Amino acid sequence: IIEKNVLIADNVYLGDVDHGYEDESLAIKQNKIKYKGSVLLKEGSFICRNVTISANTIIGKNSIVAPNTYVTKKIIPDYHMAIGNPCRIFKIK
Repeated sequence: IIEKNVLIADNVYLGDVDHGYEDESLAIKQNKIKYKGSVLLKEGSFICRNVTISANTIIGKNSIVAPNTYVTKKIIPDYHMAIGNPCRIFKIK
């Protein structure tokens, strides 16, 4: 879910699905896609370049995810910044 006024830079991956592995006789790409959970980008957030955001993650209102950051199963509060891999969370002044 992408709310209003969200900025998304180049090469951003929102990982709400994955390939299934149930049938080992099939190639991975032939297995069914599995829904893993939602990604919510709240109003006014900024997702910088080369970011990966996995399922079951919420990026708070007017928050920033810094370049090259990996966010997994987290809630980034409103007005905060996520940086790194794995990400650390900081309050924006």
